[in-house]
Amino acid sequence: DDDDDDDEEGRSGIERGGGEGRGQGRGRGRGRGRGRASSNAAASLSLLSRPLSSVSTIPVDPAKAEECRQIVQGLALLAGVDAAAVAAREGRYVDFVAGQTARIKAENAYHAPHVDPPRTKTQWDYLLQEMEMVAKDFARERAWKLRQCKRFAIHSARSNRDLESRDLHRQREEEVNARKVAKGLAQQIGAFWGKAKRVAATKVAVEVERQRRAFLDRQLEVVLGQTEKYSQLLARNLYADDDATAAAAAA
Repeated sequence: DDDDDDDEEGRSGIERGGGEGRGQGRGRGRGRGRGRASSNAAASLSLLSRPLSSVSTIPVDPAKAEECRQIVQGLALLAGVDAAAVAAREGRYVDFVAGQTARIKAENAYHAPHVDPPRTKTQWDYLLQEMEMVAKDFARERAWKLRQCKRFAIHSARSNRDLESRDLHRQREEEVNARKVAKGLAQQIGAFWGKAKRVAATKVAVEVERQRRAFLDRQLEVVLGQTEKYSQLLARNLYADDDATAAAAAA
């Protein structure tokens, strides 16, 4: 009931203040500017005439309560409203907001921080997941195509090299075959001349042996001839001695 009476007094005071402001403005002839300012001030102060339950969520810093009180009193003086009633109501409002703030802080001090619940997937999440899967698939396909292109390029280069090197390969094969044939002929010729050398060496050895034997035979004949001469001389001397002995004995 007291709050309702205060609300009615506030509304009547605002209406009186607005009427007096408009009357003084018309009487003094100060133009529309001051009348608009007074009406704006009255509209601003009309918030104070509302019940506390309807404006209890408006945050007010208790540290700036005095500054707010002075501003409200100034606006009340401009609008012609009872400054004491407005200041008392504003003080009650500030006290109420400060009490609510302290109560909320005290309640929040005993509540532990809650963990956010797990987030459920939405259509956008499924879309992003599908886009990621498609991007990975495209990347794998691109890598596979690059590997295939590299493989085809290597095979093409090899085929081109084969076409260009066929003549060289054939010439190399012919040269290798000719070398093999020449090697076989050289081995055969070497074997033939090896046999010829062995035959010639055998013939030379036989001839040398024949000449050595002939030389030995000649030496043997010389030795035999000298031995025969010595034997004949010795026999002749022996016969001469025998004859001399026989002659001496006969005499």
